[in-house]
Amino acid sequence: MDYSHLLKLVEEQQRAFFHSKGSKEFVFHNLPHTEKVVAAANEMARHYELSPRDHFIATTAAWFHDTGYFLDGDNHEEHGAQMAAQFLRQHAVPEADIEAVRNCILATRMPQSPNNLLEEIVCDADLFHLGTEAFNDNNKNMRRELELRKGIKISKDEWRANAIKLLETHHYFTDYARNKLQVIKQFHLDKLKSKQAPPPSATVQDTAIQQQASAINEKKRPDRGIETMFRITSNNNQRLSDMADNKAQIMITVNSIILSAVISILLRKLEEYSYLAWPTYAILLVSVLTIIFSILATRPNLLPGTFTQKRS
Repeated sequence: MDYSHLLKLVEEQQRAFFHSKGSKEFVFHNLPHTEKVVAAANEMARHYELSPRDHFIATTAAWFHDTGYFLDGDNHEEHGAQMAAQFLRQHAVPEADIEAVRNCILATRMPQSPNNLLEEIVCDADLFHLGTEAFNDNNKNMRRELELRKGIKISKDEWRANAIKLLETHHYFTDYARNKLQVIKQFHLDKLKSKQAPPPSATVQDTAIQQQASAINEKKRPDRGIETMFRITSNNNQRLSDMADNKAQIMITVNSIILSAVISILLRKLEEYSYLAWPTYAILLVSVLTIIFSILATRPNLLPGTFTQKRS
C-alpha cells in the first residue's frame, strides 16, 4: 500500500469536507482545530519513529476524529469512525487498517481509553492544547460553541468548574506528551483554581476563623498609647544621637586643623619667639583633649551586666 498517497487523499477529502460543512456555530471543532490535532499526531509519530502504516493510521484518525460533530455532537466519535471507514473502503484500504483507525477514533471518547501506542497518540493529540499556551483561547471557543449549539447560556463559574474537573481527571498517556505538556497543563489548572470562588460554607467558616484570630491578636497587643510612646521615645533618642555624632565630628575636624597649623608653623619658630611657647602648648593640649573627648562621646553606651542564654 502506498500510505503516503492515501494520506494525501485523506487530507484533501477532509479539507473539502470542512469547507463544505462550514458553520458559524462550530468555533472550536473546525478545520483549524483538526489541523492542530493532525500536527500533534505527526509530531508524536516522528518522535516514536512509527512505520508508514502506523503513521497513516494515527494521522488518518486525527483527520476524522471530529467530523462526527456535524452529525451528532453527543456521539461524534462513532459517526467519525463510520465516516472514516466508509472513505477508506472506497480506496481499498485493508480492513485491519480500517479497524485500527476506527479504534483510534473511538478511544478519544471521554473518558479516553486507549489500548495501544497508536490510540494513545491520537488521544494525546486530541487534547494536546490542554498543555499549550492556546488553552485559554480554546477554552473560550469551546464554551461559545456549546452555547451556540445548545442555545443556552453558560456562566463563567460553571464553565470554569467544568474545565477544572477536566484538567484534574485528564492525564496524558504517552511519555512524550507528559514530558512536554504536563507542566503547562498544571499551570492552567492552578490558574483556574485561583479564580474559583470558594463555597459559601467555606467563606463563612474562614471569616469566623479570621475574626477569632484577630480578637486573639488584639488581646496580645499592648495598648496603642504605649506603642506610640515607645516609638516617639525611640525616634527622639535616635535624633539626639545623630546630633551628638555631628557635633563631635565638627569638633574633631576643627581641632585637627588647628593641630596641623600649630605643629607646621609655630613649633619651628618657638626658639626665635620663646614667649609663644606656653600659649602654643596650651592650644595643643586643649585641641588634643577636645579630640579625645569627642571620640569618647561617639562611642556607644553599653549597659553593665552579665548576659546569659537563660530566658527570663
